[in-house]
Amino acid sequence: LRDTASLTTGPRQQPNGYRAVIHEYLPLVDAMETAMRRAGYRPQELKLVSVFTQSPLGFRRYWHRDSKEDENQDDILVLCYLQDTQEENGALIIGTRGDERFNAAANDYVVGPIEGERVVPSTLGDMILIKPQQPHCAARNSTTEVRLLVRLWITLKTN
Repeated sequence: LRDTASLTTGPRQQPNGYRAVIHEYLPLVDAMETAMRRAGYRPQELKLVSVFTQSPLGFRRYWHRDSKEDENQDDILVLCYLQDTQEENGALIIGTRGDERFNAAANDYVVGPIEGERVVPSTLGDMILIKPQQPHCAARNSTTEVRLLVRLWITLKTN
């Protein structure tokens, strides 16, 4: 998805901040689904499309999971950041699934860092796939730019 920038107009400054209107990202959603199919995934149902913004000079997002360990086993989250991301501008941070420290942090919505966490940097157009049960959070966006993320929640065909 290296031409991601051409698929969306991106955020536009509004008097009260930035707006993220989902219909503006539908060409990107189509490109993400096509890329998944080319990689051998078999999307069955698109459950949710979300556009997340992370404010400039904001806070670290708390540890959480998007699904309980025993739910949505055939689902996957597909993340596509609309700019290069690293720890300084709010990159994804993951913990080891099954590690009780991360499970407890996700259950209690802990904000602080945990030893062993891993920052997942990305380049514009990268797609990051994680299970909804994966403990994760986002680093603090310490820059003066909004960080944008398009997330798809997809059920995969299993047979």
